[in-house]
Order: sequence, then structure tokens, then C-alpha cells
Amino acid sequence: MDILAREKAKLEVLQSSTLVLLTNSITILPYPPPSDTTPVPHPLSTHRVTLNIKYADTLFSVLVTMEHPLDFLVTTPHLLPMKNLDSVPFPPDYPNTSLVELVRWLITHLKTHMEQCIQEEEQLSGLASAIDNMISMNIISRDSYEVVLVGDKATLLVKFRPEKDIKLASLSEMVKEDKLLNTGGHFYVLKMVFRADTGAFLPGEFSIVFSSDLANMLPELTNFSHPGFTAKLASDLVEFLMYVKETVDKAIMKAVDGWEKRSRLLLLLHSIFEDGEQAIPYMDSTTMSVIDLAFRTEAAKFMLKIELTPDYPAVVPKVTMFFTRIPAAGARETRDSGTIKERVLEEKEVGVNPDMDENQIAKTVLELINRVGQHIR
Repeated sequence: MDILAREKAKLEVLQSSTLVLLTNSITILPYPPPSDTTPVPHPLSTHRVTLNIKYADTLFSVLVTMEHPLDFLVTTPHLLPMKNLDSVPFPPDYPNTSLVELVRWLITHLKTHMEQCIQEEEQLSGLASAIDNMISMNIISRDSYEVVLVGDKATLLVKFRPEKDIKLASLSEMVKEDKLLNTGGHFYVLKMVFRADTGAFLPGEFSIVFSSDLANMLPELTNFSHPGFTAKLASDLVEFLMYVKETVDKAIMKAVDGWEKRSRLLLLLHSIFEDGEQAIPYMDSTTMSVIDLAFRTEAAKFMLKIELTPDYPAVVPKVTMFFTRIPAAGARETRDSGTIKERVLEEKEVGVNPDMDENQIAKTVLELINRVGQHIR
């Protein structure tokens, strides 16, 4: 396998959004790890890589020989013993199996092995039957959950997508993930942990992870709390998951509604000032929560920072004024020359109230810019 084929194979794995539940859960490292004393490998030498796969919040590692055909060694045998793979069919298209198909094949057998381990634990029989019931009821699918048993704890991750289609996407998040293809879309993952010896749900280890798009565009979700998600409620896992899903879906749709309301105002302001004649706008197009309006007069330079909370329009925008005076021609510099002053304007100074619509607020902002420019001379 030449270098181009190896790099293409690795890229296919990293770009796949169907191998594991959470994006960016797979890393590929050269083996052995490079160091200052490691000689440059010969072009014809055997190339190996270590695949570190975060599965059900647990690290599953595999050493892969990047030759034709691919060869591998599971380096975390406590999760998947190599002997378990002796009696199963070869990976798809063997000996021409691609790296992404090999990883999918390994993860499938890892899940199968973990489900068998859980079924063998008498106290976890409720967890095993709950998973089967949720699959039969189409609440989850085979590829929307991960389960692992390590030591005295069983961990279950379940992936859901919001009930309603969300037409939001963060271009900046795509660029940060270096993909420009797929950030995994809009989803959230529930993590639940159970004691292996009693089967008891551990509420203190329950958590919710939102996809990068949702977390970055809807920052209020980072403060999402889940009162009532108690061990008593979790005694019936199916009922518990349905309750959590309904609660989270409502929180997401409320956040999306808030984003759309904020965007209507900020996009209107941006369109008014985009020609740069009255002010130069700088808008946070990801969260739709802030727009900066920079302008100047003969006497000073200004910037108005307009911030919207998730409770807008019930809570009026917060406006902070930054300004610095422009020294007159030939004036002597003083200690305060060039100092940027900051002041949060009171609501009565801004003139905005919760009953105003976007057009009225935009008109008020225009009037505010004129007043500020005339006040400081």
C-alpha cells in the first residue's frame, strides 16, 4: 500500500460519521510513536498505525498494519479478546477490506461481545432486556447506542436526533473540524452508568452531550439542567429514556426558536449597516447573540456592543458603549490620550422596551448612534 492509499484510507475513517456515536472519537497515530531518536522509516518498510477509538466512553485500541491485506492486533484485549474473532467470518471484501470497513467490523464485534458479557451478569438482565425492547419498539436502532462492561460498571450511550428538523448549520464548526463535509448533524447523546453487582442506575454519572453544531450555535444548552432525572425514575429504563428525550427535545426547540428571534434582529441591523457608511457591523453569526457597531465622529471613535440573551425579546438587548477621543490636530498628548472608556448604557438611555419589534429596535439603534455621536465632542 503506497503512501497515497494509506492517507486516503485514514482520512475515510476520520471523516466517517457512522462508526461511533460521537464525532472526533477516533484518532490515528503512527506506530511506534515518533521521537527525536526514531530514524525515518524506509519507504519499503512495513507501516503500522494505532487506532484509538472512544467507544461508550472507553478507549478501544487496535494496532493495524497498513499493507495489503490489512492485518491488526487488538491492544485492549480486556474489551475484545482476539480469540473471539477466530470463529467469525472475515471482514467484508477480504482480502480487499478497506480500513473503514475493518474498523466497522471490529466495532460490531466489540458491541456483540459486550452485550454477551452484560447478558451473563444476572443483575444486568434488566439492562439487556431494556435495550432489546427499545430496538423492537423502534425507539433506538442497532447503530444508535454503545454499551460496555468494564470492571464493576456498565456504561450505555444512546444517541437521539431532535424530533423536528433543524435548519441550522455552523460553517465555522465545519472548518474547525477540518471537514467541510459533515459535523455529524444535530444530535445528542445520553450517558447512563449502572452497577454490575446490583444493576442500580448511578444518577451522579448521568450526562448529556450535544453535537458540536447544537452546542456552539445554542450556547444555552450548555447550562441545560435535568431536575427530576432521578434513580427512582430510571428504574424503568424505557420510560426514563422517553421522558429524557421529550424534555431535551423541548429544550432544543425552545433554544432554536430563540436563535431565530435573535437572528431576525441582528440580520436586520447587519443589512442596515453593511455598506459601512454609518457604522461597520461585526456580527456573531454562530450564536446570533452579539453585534458590534463601530463608527467615528470628528471627536471620537465608538463601538456599540449589542448583546441578546436567550430570553430576548422578553429581556431587552444590553448595550455597552466603548469610545476613545481623537486628539485635535497639534494637541499635546496626555495620560488619558488613546484610553478606551467603557460604559453599559441604561435601558432608558437606549430607549428599547420588550414590546418593540425588530424594525422599531433598529430605528432606535440608529437614533442612539446619532445621539452618542453628538453627545461626545
